[in-house]
Amino acid sequence: MRRPRAFCYRPAMRALLALLLFLSTTAWAGPSLAVADFANATPDAALDATGTGVAAVLVSKLSKLEALTLVERQRLADVVKELDLSRSDLIDPATAQKAGQLVGADYLVVGSLVSARLPTMAITLRVIDVPTGRVVLSEEVTGAIGEDGGQFFVLLDELAHRTIAALELRVGAQERIALSAVDVEQLDTIALYGQALQAMDRGARDDARASLTRALSLEPGFVLAEAALRDLQQEMADRRSAWTSRSLTSARKKLDALFGQVEQDLASPAATPASLARQAVGARLLRLRGDEAAYVDAERRRVERTHQALRAPQDGPSDLSNGFRDETRRLVATLESKPLQALFRRLELQPVDVLDQVGHILLRQGRLDEAVAARFEGYRQPGRLTRRLPTSDLERWHALDAAL
Repeated sequence: MRRPRAFCYRPAMRALLALLLFLSTTAWAGPSLAVADFANATPDAALDATGTGVAAVLVSKLSKLEALTLVERQRLADVVKELDLSRSDLIDPATAQKAGQLVGADYLVVGSLVSARLPTMAITLRVIDVPTGRVVLSEEVTGAIGEDGGQFFVLLDELAHRTIAALELRVGAQERIALSAVDVEQLDTIALYGQALQAMDRGARDDARASLTRALSLEPGFVLAEAALRDLQQEMADRRSAWTSRSLTSARKKLDALFGQVEQDLASPAATPASLARQAVGARLLRLRGDEAAYVDAERRRVERTHQALRAPQDGPSDLSNGFRDETRRLVATLESKPLQALFRRLELQPVDVLDQVGHILLRQGRLDEAVAARFEGYRQPGRLTRRLPTSDLERWHALDAAL
């Protein structure tokens, strides 16, 4: 007689545990909640940004509850903008329902600042069931916040607890402690934080940074403002880095294109004004690329060709100088960038001035004797002379060499 097979309970237990885990993460998951910026229904325009700050702090408080999933403020702000709604429009349950559906929220919190006669302040609070459009809470919450608004946190706590009660959420002991934690107290700080959020919505990052800095000067421990300022500074740094990278890439392309225009003239024996101008631009580009040896060679060749042009009977020095100046300006203008164009200031034609610049490059390379010789060479050639004699350069450069 065959013995009955024993029941293998381990696979069954594993399947049961998997089912329980699935149910715990789906069927028992808490509702999702979106909080809209509170409208300003008071006659005081200075409170326009306060409602934005109130909503943001309320979201921060409610995020301490594990039973809730909070919709990001920016998602709701984008939907409100897309629907071309104002904050007061969301008081209408049908409009609020549509906005809530678009962000996938189960509930939507809306409200208005209705009275601000210090030491008290009143705020209306509505909680809307998004799937049904039913208003599950509609109350006016009034709190004593002090003559200067320094106890505004009392009203914020009341708003949070009323919302939790409307949603019938169970709050654990640790969550109650987290909810009661206070890192911002004052009405002015909330208003500044709201101004910063609105400025970021507009893309005015400098204004946002200024408002956050002022908020933190009032209450240095304001965690939300600290995090927002840190994120904003990082974003601005990333933007500057990206802009710098794009600018450098663009600058390199423009300089490379310019070098392509003048590269052949560097080796050309031509001594026309246009050719000499292109040689001057090409030499400066070699210097900008860090190839100072090639720069010195190119400038020495240009000096020789300039002497050749100055000795030519058909063109006078003024014609050569004017043609040189006009052509260099035309070439540099193709860069279409003032910072790049500034790199080509003082493109000289006269050999004495060119050799003066060459002398400084040679001096920087530690080639003192060659630097002094270049300066004297310039004075031996025809062309415009400066008042300073080369002997003064000799004394100055020897002193610099000794100091180095």
